[in-house]
Amino acid sequence: MQGYRTLDFYKHADITHDLHNLPLPIDTNSIERINFSHILEHFVYTHGLELLKECHRILKPFGRIDVYVPNLTNCALVLLGAKILRAKMSPEMGNLYGKGFMYEDREQYNQFHKHGYISSSLKEILKRAGFNQIKISGSSKSRRQKGDFEYARFNLGWFASLISPTELHGVGYK
Repeated sequence: MQGYRTLDFYKHADITHDLHNLPLPIDTNSIERINFSHILEHFVYTHGLELLKECHRILKPFGRIDVYVPNLTNCALVLLGAKILRAKMSPEMGNLYGKGFMYEDREQYNQFHKHGYISSSLKEILKRAGFNQIKISGSSKSRRQKGDFEYARFNLGWFASLISPTELHGVGYK
């Protein structure tokens, strides 16, 4: 994105840094806005909290953070629906939480989710990290129309998205 700098574990970023290693290599009060998209769930809760505290440190006064995470409520609905309907789950659902502990390769291990969030827990971790004026919203990104029942019969994730958003978006200010 124009006007943004990127920080990532991989060398394609403007700043290459492993988020497991804190502090972040960025000056205090130097960033106006942080887009933290589908990162937080890849860390255990305690490290995620420390990482958000680091984000708070590097934000300028009145700076904004946008945090996007999968909605654990939606994931639970999909798993519950599969059990009730005796449906076969897609392989990627099994990879969301916990299965990553089987891997010794750190790069592969980092691809899996270590902690899940619902609206209240996302709000709570942002508050504990020092953010205020916190707002949590949800969205469901579906390629199908809600009236397409034929598709819904074969896609539990789509059906669950009618009940609960698939993604949570938290906004907080310093």
